[in-house]
Amino acid sequence: VTEFQPPMRLSWESRKSIIRGYHAWLVIPTEFGSTVITDESQHGFLTYMQRIFVPNKLRRLHDMWLAEIKAKAETAAKSS
Repeated sequence: VTEFQPPMRLSWESRKSIIRGYHAWLVIPTEFGSTVITDESQHGFLTYMQRIFVPNKLRRLHDMWLAEIKAKAETAAKSS
């Protein structure tokens, strides 16, 4: 974890020989809840191979993570 500023920012960094990555999450309060912005950059051999053989993997994972965060936040809001 390279940045942790609850409840607004979280980021992590990975430095492995076959892939290096940085992933950040920004939570922005809004009138009706929050907006979550996430971005990731990756470099290295594994990234190159994934781009060729599973080109939408990262987008699918981000979509799943954001859907899970939304579902958990909505469940928590209903129970409070």
